[in-house]
Amino acid sequence: MTTNVRSGRKRWMVLIALLAVFSLIAAACGDDDDDTSAGDDGAAADDGGSDDGAAADDGGEMTGVALAQARVDQWTNPQSSVGITEPVAVPEDLDIVYVQCSVPVCNVIGQGVAEAADAIGANLEVITHTDTADTVQSAFQQTVQAAPDLVLTSGNPREWFAAELEELDSMGIPVVVWSIPEPYVDQPGITANLISGDDYWFAGVLQADYVIADSGGTAQALYITIPQFPVLGLELEGFQDEMAANCPDCTVKVLEFTVPDLLEGAHISQTVAELQSNPDITYLVTGFGDMILGMSEAFSGSGVGDGVIGVSQASTEPNYQLIADGNLQVVDIGLPTEYLAWRAMDEALRGLAGAPLGTFEQPPLTDFPDRVVEVDNFPWFIITQDNVGDPTTPFEPFPGFKDEFLALWGMS
Repeated sequence: MTTNVRSGRKRWMVLIALLAVFSLIAAACGDDDDDTSAGDDGAAADDGGSDDGAAADDGGEMTGVALAQARVDQWTNPQSSVGITEPVAVPEDLDIVYVQCSVPVCNVIGQGVAEAADAIGANLEVITHTDTADTVQSAFQQTVQAAPDLVLTSGNPREWFAAELEELDSMGIPVVVWSIPEPYVDQPGITANLISGDDYWFAGVLQADYVIADSGGTAQALYITIPQFPVLGLELEGFQDEMAANCPDCTVKVLEFTVPDLLEGAHISQTVAELQSNPDITYLVTGFGDMILGMSEAFSGSGVGDGVIGVSQASTEPNYQLIADGNLQVVDIGLPTEYLAWRAMDEALRGLAGAPLGTFEQPPLTDFPDRVVEVDNFPWFIITQDNVGDPTTPFEPFPGFKDEFLALWGMS
């Protein structure tokens, strides 16, 4: 396998470029001083139900704390299989392009892509961009010119590379993406979207479920996020919906930040100020793992946040160390980066072969009264101190998943 990385800029330059562009992405969600009771829009337990939601409604379904705890229990246990049984052929000497965003986690996913490409003897070209409309379009123009067999990429707004996506589609080149609001399949020019809008909404539900169950339905939560990411807006929506539905005695305060705020550390200073003015806050929930880094030190220096419990999503190794140490962050709704890379490769191979992408069973406890979600194709996993494992390595949703993929590819 050969790897051609088109950008050698240092990480700090990548981060600055990333942060400078996120403010261009439009998807505002909520108000900066949105302070509401989570029960205002939600439903308490049906007639006969107790305050903790342990009683069942007329249909025999759980509500409140009992439902939240059941979901936490379900998603704290790892899955045991990739869930795909149909083999797929792997042509020799494939050319693959990975269009890599500038978020650090995209580089981590890229390491998994490189490993999977090496496993099938493919040639991998990595084309990077800085998450602006012009650099994303340029990266995809280079991709079209390269005319690879397969394309993998993380989500940017479709309109930034819509023309190039049409060209790739006309060339019969499978494109597998992740982390865009669109559904899993049946989108023009996209073979599969492995982390859909439903997935991010459900990640917010799981964040809320942990808070509800851990607090016994009495949480006072502070949620901080950057809603310019469309999928993070959906994650916040899932959190608010679940808190409203199953924690009528909880409160939720939302603080929204821009990327320049994040660059300047304003999200930390404003969180400290919020805790100073509202010392009754018991949970700090962040849209993604990087937002909670540095909070513990700031809290200690300011004398706030004693006993506050941190919850996040899509964390990386520094967050896992916090969880292992019991240092503010105790939970992550984990994004399995290596698994994502290998799944993306599998989906792209199936798209190339014209084979079914895989049939998955909808997990239990994913029926919602006012929303139909499909979260059957991606393994969220609740990471705690009990199951974090080695905090210096990316977590795996279950051991042996690479061997399963290799067997499906005829390379075991």
